[in-house]
Amino acid sequence: MKNRFLLVFMPLLVLSLFAATPQPFHRLGDKLYNSVDALEKIKNLKALEKEKGMITSYLNGIKRVKEEGFVLQREPTKALRSAYLKDLRDYSKRYDAILRMLQSRYETAIENEDSALFAALVNSGFIDQKQEREAIIRYYFGHQKDIEPTGRLATIVLDAKLQKKELQKERRYDAKRAKDLAKIQRIRKEDQRKKATIEKKLQEELQKKRKELKQYEHKELSTSK
Repeated sequence: MKNRFLLVFMPLLVLSLFAATPQPFHRLGDKLYNSVDALEKIKNLKALEKEKGMITSYLNGIKRVKEEGFVLQREPTKALRSAYLKDLRDYSKRYDAILRMLQSRYETAIENEDSALFAALVNSGFIDQKQEREAIIRYYFGHQKDIEPTGRLATIVLDAKLQKKELQKERRYDAKRAKDLAKIQRIRKEDQRKKATIEKKLQEELQKKRKELKQYEHKELSTSK
């Protein structure tokens, strides 16, 4: 039983000690550490040359903070815990500032029709794809000759095309259904018209028969007198 417990517990302990990110305050820290690779990819974009210093400073600092987190994980003291949390909060504000800057540059890219920067920022993952989905799709289809969709952008475009295809299919179905319904209504109206015509003819014939009958009765009465 003891050996079985060790077989289960030891791998979990190893994973905890050698995790990709520090465990203390991981909900706050993970989003900061997980942004590093994507920021490394876009920091050298020519269009972001003015913002490179801001991004580089953040990257250098967050790597140091990550090391502090692993130290705290190994040596959980109150002083280290307090200092680490303070740094996390500070870099969380800096991260939010970078997000605002990238959102602004994304909007500028659309205004200036800078398709290369637009695609790079969409693929970076820092642009809210749910909130910006319609704007992304609209810009892409307006400039698709200048853009080779890859990564996240390719996924958005493919999804949009599938939705458009499904929408067209639904519209064709609705159009066919409307056409069939109109045809049924025409047939019903025609049937009602024919029925009314037949009823009118029957009424006219009935009236004629009644008239002829009255005339006959009147003639018979006159003859009998």
